[in-house]
Amino acid sequence: MTTSRRGRWLIAWPLLMLTLAAAACAGEDDVDATGDAPQTRAAGSREATPSPGCANPDASFATLGENGKFESGGEQRVFSIDVPPDADPTEPLPLVVNLHGALGTRQAHENKTGLGALGRREGFITLTPQARGNEEGLVGRPIWDVNLPSPDVEFVDELVTEAEARLCVDSSRLYLTGFSMGAMLSQVVACSNPDRYAAVAPVAGIIDTVACTGVEGIALVAFHSTADEDVRFDGTLDPNVERVAGSQAGPPRDQIAAEWATRNGCGGPDQRRIGEDVEAAEFRCDRGEAVTFYSVLGAGHTWPGSAQDEQWGAATGLKTTQTIDATALIWEFFRAQSA
Repeated sequence: MTTSRRGRWLIAWPLLMLTLAAAACAGEDDVDATGDAPQTRAAGSREATPSPGCANPDASFATLGENGKFESGGEQRVFSIDVPPDADPTEPLPLVVNLHGALGTRQAHENKTGLGALGRREGFITLTPQARGNEEGLVGRPIWDVNLPSPDVEFVDELVTEAEARLCVDSSRLYLTGFSMGAMLSQVVACSNPDRYAAVAPVAGIIDTVACTGVEGIALVAFHSTADEDVRFDGTLDPNVERVAGSQAGPPRDQIAAEWATRNGCGGPDQRRIGEDVEAAEFRCDRGEAVTFYSVLGAGHTWPGSAQDEQWGAATGLKTTQTIDATALIWEFFRAQSA
């Protein structure tokens, strides 16, 4: 793999979760992350890199909402977009790609994470693509292809390019996050183009993907629960997950993060406890590409801090945590990173 400095997730919740999604929508309240995210490199210390869209922004693209349609690989794909309503169309904004889990939808994923709502308040653009299947007449169940060569890697990358062409984006502040299989895809996309993406934040899906072999210079913040029965903390996968994602088994999740830190030239980690059920490993990264790994003790295949997942857990017994808010921590981490 090309190295650079610049810089497979569960079968997502079944029908019950989709029913709960609307009631548990993250809403517009400010989020508070317990546990300070490290501010290794201030993005404000570098000038923005205006995208082509800064010269001629397309207002219609900014207002697509859940109705975005985009052709990639000869087929129509769909996505949602959230743009801050008071954004200056000539001021470059960071952009975050937020990828749902397998069998999920982009709307339910926004309900889970609240990332688009946070971006509207905090001043970043959020793209939430939809996997193929069960939408717009497509047949099959929505899953991502996390094995190279992957049409989904091309789709995400091309969608970001489209946003850069039609909106005023800071091209030095492109970020990727996702849940479960979406988390897996976020890493594959980032490592397939390491000069482009400044940071990646896999939740419940950090993997030892061949796409990242030898790749350096991408900051990482990852979250994984020790009692996750789907994408297991020890590096194995539930058989159903493996059938869909392919052979993505590897080392324990915290070891994958440590190996990522080694590639970034980091030392450590410094360990700290947050409340009773979260441990954070923060690696000392002199070059600036920060790496932090959050272990959620005893929880399952969930998004930390998600009100939707907490409600789902009340119905199913699947434990999550409210000690930290992954959404808020991800943004605090991202805002300190630039490519």
